[in-house]
Amino acid sequence: MSEWHPIETAPADQWVLVYDAHLERCVVAHRMTAIEDGVVDWIYARHLDAHGPVAFIATRPTHWMPQPEAPI
Repeated sequence: MSEWHPIETAPADQWVLVYDAHLERCVVAHRMTAIEDGVVDWIYARHLDAHGPVAFIATRPTHWMPQPEAPI
């Protein structure tokens, strides 16, 4: 498995495994512009509710690593 890297070195064009200190867990996230507010964030999920689109954002990512290979 790969080593963890500082979040500042993460690629901006692919999904990676991110550790978020606020969530206290790892999530697969992609750095992209949120359509809700136009801010570039680490987004790990999207949902559409009665009020419109909602992005789930890793607010305090500290480290990243490439995703592991699939088991099959």
